[in-house]
Amino acid sequence: MNKRRILLVLGLSAAIISLAQSLYVPLLPDLQRDLHASLSLVNLTVTLFTIAMAVMQVVLGPVVDRNGRKKILIPSMIVYVLATIGCMVSSSIDMLLVFRVIQGIGAAAVPLVAATMIGDVFEGKERAESMAAYQMILGISPAAGPLVGGLIGSSFGYAGAFGFAAASAVLILFIALFLLPETKPTSLTITGKQLGRMAFGRIFKSKSGRVVLLSGFVLYDVFYTFIVFLPTILKSQYELGTANIGFFTLALMAFNLVGSKLSGKLQTKIGSVKSLLGVSFLW
Repeated sequence: MNKRRILLVLGLSAAIISLAQSLYVPLLPDLQRDLHASLSLVNLTVTLFTIAMAVMQVVLGPVVDRNGRKKILIPSMIVYVLATIGCMVSSSIDMLLVFRVIQGIGAAAVPLVAATMIGDVFEGKERAESMAAYQMILGISPAAGPLVGGLIGSSFGYAGAFGFAAASAVLILFIALFLLPETKPTSLTITGKQLGRMAFGRIFKSKSGRVVLLSGFVLYDVFYTFIVFLPTILKSQYELGTANIGFFTLALMAFNLVGSKLSGKLQTKIGSVKSLLGVSFLW
């Protein structure tokens, strides 16, 4: 078993799938114009994808533990590809909203399975190092996605951006199909349902767990609200084109990536609680 190859494939899989969140953000104003939709409905395409992805990760967690990693990963990626093609050919906002929900459902399994497989393959210090490497690979998507989407969208519109996402996902699907092994431990005796109950029970019974979940929800809600409205502001107030909007969004995501790296060092020096309080006040 080539562990480094598995790590690379998992990282690239999660990065390419996460393009669905960042690739077409610079194209939201064009999407509103082309589909003759209101701003609230266009923004809903981002919200529904994120909600579907979050809910399905909760649902799929026990399923992955019970049935295996690759058995869930490959069908989910196929669903994602088909939904992305659906987004590409959508001729109305209602049609796009439906496919965005399905796209989120398909995308949900990839980061979930990736983190689980890394836990299966690596142990101890090697596991921590592998998770750091995985996060670095995954960080490519939010950093480069808006720029790539802006450049493609300026020439081929939102359909071209979704087409690029679908083609990339097909490529990584075949790579994952042939290069990733099944890593589910054969000695696992606890059912997936029991694992899910144990994990969620520990989180919600803990005061720290509840605070972290609530803080993360509020901070990411503000962050993604800003991301969604930024293209509209740049388009209406500053009359910037799609490609330039992509550059602005790229800068935002790049600073987000740098902040993630710095937060790790900050936690090491002053602890997780103080770090959370500090960045919350700065926000």
